Order: sequence, then C-alpha cells, then structure tokens
Amino acid sequence: MIAKTDARAVLAKNLERTESLISAMEKIYGYNRIYQDNLHLSLATQITDKPLKSEEEEAQRWRASQELVKAVENSQLRELQGISRSCGEHAIISLSTAFETYCKEIVQELLQSVPGFFITRRTHYADSIRQLVEDTEVRDYEDIGRVLKLRSRWDYYKFFDVYSIPFLQPAERDFVERIYVKRNSFVHNAGKEDRRVRAQMARIGAETDGQHVGTVAKKMRTRFQRMMLRVDGQLRLRISTTPTRSWAMTNG
Repeated sequence: MIAKTDARAVLAKNLERTESLISAMEKIYGYNRIYQDNLHLSLATQITDKPLKSEEEEAQRWRASQELVKAVENSQLRELQGISRSCGEHAIISLSTAFETYCKEIVQELLQSVPGFFITRRTHYADSIRQLVEDTEVRDYEDIGRVLKLRSRWDYYKFFDVYSIPFLQPAERDFVERIYVKRNSFVHNAGKEDRRVRAQMARIGAETDGQHVGTVAKKMRTRFQRMMLRVDGQLRLRISTTPTRSWAMTNG
C-alpha cells in the first residue's frame, strides 16, 4: 500500500523556509541600522561626558570617534553583505528542493488516492504501480522512485507525459532549469558565474543576472509560487475530471 501524504501541504512548508530566508535577508540591514545608530549615540555620549581641555582636543576626539564609527560600519557592512548573500543563495537552493520534493510527494499522493487512474492505463509503469499498491508494506516516495525508476526531474516529466497529466509549460521548464543552474553554481562553484554557467543560461534563453542575489531570490520566489499554484491546480483538475475504470474491474 502507498502511504498517505499531502503534496500541497509539504510544498507550503518548504516555501515557508524560503520565506524565512528572504525575510532574514531583508531584516539584516534594518538591524544593522539600529546598531549603527546606537553606536553613534554611545560615542557622542562619551565625548560630551568627558571634560575637555581645549577646542582642539574636542576636534581630535570627534575625528577619532568618526574614524572608529566608519571602521565599524565598513566591517559590519562586509560581514552583513556576506550573510545577506548567503541567505539569498540558500533561498534559491530551497526552491530546487521544494520542486524536487513536490514531484515526489504528488506522485505518492496520486498513487495512494487514485491508483486506478494509473493502473488501468496501459503503460510500462502500470504493473509496477499495481505491485506497490497491493504490497502489504507501506510504501513512500523513496520506494516509488526506486521501483518506477524516477531518479530525476526529467523522469518525473516523462511520467506525467506518459499519463497525459499537464505539468510544466515550456517556459516553466526553462525557469526550473534556471533555478537548478543557479543552485549548482552556489553549491559547486561558490556562486561564480563562469563560462559553464553562462553557457547553461544561454542554452535556456536566460541572461546571467548581474543583479544582487537577494533581488534574484525574491523574483524567483514570486514566480515559483505562482507557477506551482497553477501546476498543482491544473494537475488535480485533470485527474479529477478524467473518467477512470474501477480498479476492481482490472483486479482479478
């Protein structure tokens, strides 16, 4: 038997993680601004609290305090830029994870909830799906992926195509590939857009970004959410409106 799952709920949970990373990225500079304001106030208080011997000494103290503030600001800015960039990169990486997980979870959900849709159609998957459904052990997406040989997103695309289940439009496939190109660049190449990355981007008709990774992450997040809302709704509509012979009619 196939374990119950809710692909839409799992997707929503994964996208919450993406939102958390983007939110953290946006808040970093706000917190830094508060820190800098407090630093300015603290130094100003120290200057005014100390007795001064001359105007020249006051001017020297003021210059020293400003140099310290500038040094701290520059140090903080470099550190926060690194943290912000890391949050943006991981937000994009999380989109690839959310997509992979959705593919696995939606197939598991459909095989559990409407097995007849898949078993009663003559495909090379049908017998294997029947075995999974009739198995006395509870099976999840790992078992399904192994038995049906669904090892990558391309295998899931093929699976949906075989059953005429609408999934990604051509432009959406290119968008998903862009997410994976970015993901692989961050994971394997420290985010550097080298010749290979530029070639991969050109192959799917996408320009290399040239934008701050945070801006790219927010744009990708918004487009991904809209895409998955459409994909999930269309897929479920197709399944629910397609006549399917009772599985019992083919089960003996």
